[in-house]
Amino acid sequence: MEENRAQQEAIRHGAGPCMVIAGPGSGKTTVITHRVRYLTEELSVEPGHILVITFTRAAAEEMKSRYLKLTGRKQTEVTFGTFHAVFFNMLRYRFRLQETSVLKAYEKRRILSEVIRERFPGTGTEHTFLEGLIDEISKVKNNRLDPKQFRSQNGRVPFDRVYAAYAGKVREMGFVDYDDMLLLTFDMLARDRETLAFWRDRYRWILIDEYQDINPVQSDVIRMIAEPLNNLFVVGDDDQSVYRFRNASPELMLRFPEQYRKARKVQLDVNYRCSAAIVARSMKLIRHNRKRFRKKMRAYRDVRGEIETGSFGTPEEECAKVADRIEEVHAAGVPYEEVAVLFRTNASAGNLVSALTARKIPFLCRGHVENVFRHPVCVPVFAYLNLASGDWSRRNFLKCMNAPVRYIRRSDLTDSVVDPEGLAAMYEGDPERAWMADRIRFLLYQVGMLQRLKTPFAMVNYIRKGMEYDRHVLENAHAPASDARPEALRAGLAGVPDAAAESLRVLDELQASAAPFDTVKAWYGHIAAYTRTLEQAERVGGEQAEGRVLLSTLHGAKGLEFDTVILPDLNERVLPHEKAVTPDDVEEERRLFYVGMTRAKRKLVLYCTEERFGKRMAPSRFLREM
Repeated sequence: MEENRAQQEAIRHGAGPCMVIAGPGSGKTTVITHRVRYLTEELSVEPGHILVITFTRAAAEEMKSRYLKLTGRKQTEVTFGTFHAVFFNMLRYRFRLQETSVLKAYEKRRILSEVIRERFPGTGTEHTFLEGLIDEISKVKNNRLDPKQFRSQNGRVPFDRVYAAYAGKVREMGFVDYDDMLLLTFDMLARDRETLAFWRDRYRWILIDEYQDINPVQSDVIRMIAEPLNNLFVVGDDDQSVYRFRNASPELMLRFPEQYRKARKVQLDVNYRCSAAIVARSMKLIRHNRKRFRKKMRAYRDVRGEIETGSFGTPEEECAKVADRIEEVHAAGVPYEEVAVLFRTNASAGNLVSALTARKIPFLCRGHVENVFRHPVCVPVFAYLNLASGDWSRRNFLKCMNAPVRYIRRSDLTDSVVDPEGLAAMYEGDPERAWMADRIRFLLYQVGMLQRLKTPFAMVNYIRKGMEYDRHVLENAHAPASDARPEALRAGLAGVPDAAAESLRVLDELQASAAPFDTVKAWYGHIAAYTRTLEQAERVGGEQAEGRVLLSTLHGAKGLEFDTVILPDLNERVLPHEKAVTPDDVEEERRLFYVGMTRAKRKLVLYCTEERFGKRMAPSRFLREM
């Protein structure tokens, strides 16, 4: 395709800084690869002096492949790489850093878990808690913040002490994590003028893709290397900045014209992907954001586009309609791989997995789709159901005996099968713990009540309310008040832990999944089939994507395009997410919706529901805005 005027202006930019605002489907990869060719073939720049940075290894490899194909070369001295790969090479050159010295994600969790157990015994090291701390440690490093001044949300341990202990242990073991590589590179260049001069001379021309996703440390390092020539060519779209949770700072792109006063600014204003209707509606939506560059986009493709909206009573009705639409567009000649269903979070995909499986519609999952039945908060529920069916094995009993807390010790269970009457009698014989006998007999009464209930839905409801498992979840998540209620939590009251809100959402979904079944056995059969299907879908590789509908989060679909895109669950507290409380948060959620809309080339389907888990749901404000 011949370049348009804006693309040509960007490609043929000479020396000095330039910012290219590249909207969805505007050909940014074409611009970058053609500019590299322009530099080497028309400006006679030495290929070894050119650095092209992307945010993923796949993008770097694609960029390099397209450049080689464009120039007819088999190899090149132009450096194509991610920030981490480029910074790692700098550290390896200076300090002989080895790949084996870089911590993998699971190693990072293991070390942090050891630190928590050693320094703060009894705190707990469940997955969500550790991931929250890891995210905060990463945020401190990527923004070069003072850990002593950082306001942590974990609420259990002093963050600065955990940070110091973790960092100390990592150094002691001779490792670095990915965030350390950024900080070490910054410190190396800031302190060692000779090393800085070397890399300035090496990379005299720097091109950066997806610049809206850059973080402060990355920006500072690039700025040091680019000076004083400032041959810095950045390409991105502030309207597609959706990775603040990964420490991206979209404000850096907005401040680029201030940092580089003489920078040229070019907007790629032609969308080669989407129909005119989709371009117009998506632009109407994103203009509600205040912190953005004002821009216009027009559609190149003269195709009949279609936007469909719909509202349904329940998630089950919505999923059935999604399956209908997929079957309809496929019957009309659209391959399954040209259809995507995009969610705010993978937790929303559960019902659709069941619906597609029932219709025999092939699909694959991009990333991990949460299997609600495997969530840790569900383990005691299943254990109670198993007790009601007669499974008093020690293994099963351990999963629920203290949920809620009954002060039963593992050491009290000496046999492979628990005898509750014998356990009660043992407690009666111990004057200091005789009161425990009543607790065991009350548990027996509750199990008897479970056995009298006929449906799994009623049984799960009794476990949550009658056996006070919901209250246990709240207390275990360090709720601020002992009488906090799930209804108050779901209403989004300040001070209630996110972990508890997530756990109660999972329990809501678990209970709702039981509703169609008359017996626990039938429900368990559904759970087993669902789990098998999900595991198979997640094992499908990229080369096997042909002939399958894609299920993905909106974040995971960035950079992709499809004939038909379906966005379900467009409700308040889903998109925008319930955690989006500040104006900046809402603007990022709006950008996420914008990204989802602009993945569609021809047909865009937007659905919402009127209720979810028995609660009324309002349509997303974004539907009105567009």
